[in-house]
Amino acid sequence: MSYAFIRQLTEAAEQYEAQNGNTQDLAAFGAWLQANYANSRPPMQQPSIPQAVQETTESRIGSYIIFLYRYAKGYTKKALEGSPLQTVDEFSFLISLMFGGSKTKTELIQHAVQEKTSGMEVIKRLLQQGLIRQEGDTADRRSKRLYITPEGQQTLFSVFEKMNQVSQIVAGNLSTSEREQLLQLLHKLHLFHKPIFLEQKEASLAEIYAKMVGNS
Repeated sequence: MSYAFIRQLTEAAEQYEAQNGNTQDLAAFGAWLQANYANSRPPMQQPSIPQAVQETTESRIGSYIIFLYRYAKGYTKKALEGSPLQTVDEFSFLISLMFGGSKTKTELIQHAVQEKTSGMEVIKRLLQQGLIRQEGDTADRRSKRLYITPEGQQTLFSVFEKMNQVSQIVAGNLSTSEREQLLQLLHKLHLFHKPIFLEQKEASLAEIYAKMVGNS
């Protein structure tokens, strides 16, 4: 045992007795030690945070976009309860075919900004449910064109009102002018990211970042 520690403890006991009288109350002595010595220890040095992991405006934008997506996903799940549709992706595929006309599988997947594997799974589910149909593409025999079926249209009509409510909830407490401003900003970001999604799938993150910095 460290004799220096024993000496410090003895000195503390003498000081306690001088202030409080000769007492055998160990609990009171412990409380007195806590009150008088807790703040005397040097504070622990906080590790420095590298600049790369500090919160920035850009990192906060990314976080809030992710949060907003998760909020919208939760509302959408409620809106689609009781319908054949399971996800917002299935809804968006049907919307694209209904208002944008028939598309090849690749066109539909790219229009929805989906990865090929997950997009093909969405198409497969819609085909199995009879909400879309496919035919050979007259312009390219290797491709299939997709069309929305009457059942798909009926399904869309049945969830339109609830999905519109989702849109209103997601827009939240923003004023009309704030909603217009947000729409313009999001559209600007969409126009920036869509070519990267379509044309730079094989590029590394470093290559995408370097090109962005070079164009700024």
